[in-house]
Amino acid sequence: MTAPMLLLSLHACATAPPLLTRRHPGGVLEVRLNRPSKLNALSSEMVDGLREAVVAAREEGASGLLLTASGDRAFCAGGDIRQVAAMPPQQRRDFLRREYSLMIELFALRDSVPVVALADGLIFGAGAGLFMAAETRIASAPSSLAMPGKPLTAAQHRHSAQHVCGADETERQPGQRSLPSTSDAAEAVQAETSRETGAAVQATYSSLVDCSSAAELRDTIGEGRLPARLCDAAEAAEAKGDLGLASWARDTRASSAWASPAALLVALECLQLPLPEEPLARRAAALGAELAANQALVCRDEFAEGVACAVGERKGQPPRWEHASVEEAEGDPAVQRLLDAVRRAPPLDLELESADERRSAAGRSLES
Repeated sequence: MTAPMLLLSLHACATAPPLLTRRHPGGVLEVRLNRPSKLNALSSEMVDGLREAVVAAREEGASGLLLTASGDRAFCAGGDIRQVAAMPPQQRRDFLRREYSLMIELFALRDSVPVVALADGLIFGAGAGLFMAAETRIASAPSSLAMPGKPLTAAQHRHSAQHVCGADETERQPGQRSLPSTSDAAEAVQAETSRETGAAVQATYSSLVDCSSAAELRDTIGEGRLPARLCDAAEAAEAKGDLGLASWARDTRASSAWASPAALLVALECLQLPLPEEPLARRAAALGAELAANQALVCRDEFAEGVACAVGERKGQPPRWEHASVEEAEGDPAVQRLLDAVRRAPPLDLELESADERRSAAGRSLES
């Protein structure tokens, strides 16, 4: 995305802040993920900054909150697993607590102001969770959304998977939309397609930030005043039949061969948990179970093994998991204790702190 942020020139991008905020004249508060060289992976600093932005949008009368990202390779490729792997265990757990609190706070903010996510590129892991927390989610055609957490021993985002597949709240919300490219000749006009997709993203961006009230922003989204090339994701899926879902299922099954057996059991447990019907309570229960699972999983030796084979010194190699099979993991008392913790996990609390309280808490976390 090329919209000006009135901040740093290109030669200074190496020292640019990882999160940029801007209050547009109409009152839309834009928060831009700004680590394009790291695919905008969420760092601890970014999570805290995003949570402060949620407080600002709620308390300072913003007409809407717009989530964007720098660069055209990724909206957000997930959490910064290198940073997390370097933390002591308690800091890992605290990072996850703050990350998951961000997701539920964004979801709750939608009752006050419109929350829109505009993505161009990869939307992975925690980035997908961030994207799904928005009331309206808009993505360019080249964008791809995935939860590639299993090889890293992370449980699947149940609430996000349901949202993508239409089993959760799609009837209650504007939902996902896509910005299709306008060229039919794929490789021969790849550069032109990229330019046209960029123009569509820019036009959509301008339509959103020019709104001067929450009502106008909702009207812009809901009444089709976005650029004509926007198409509803549900219509696109219907036109393609079930081919996309079938392809996803095949890819997921293949990736399971690389997954930690213990993490697969945790993912299955999360999928089987009963959830309440009310949207916010449902989201809080799903996130609470997932947080409990991941807080336990990131403190296991297998987390370091997964990171090493995903982005570390053994990138691309099959991980050496503690258990050779799901059956072996199921017989491990330690894994059973982990599963029990998931079953007993409380719903995620909605922490509506003031901006000053949030900064104070973040400072205490860094000191511990």
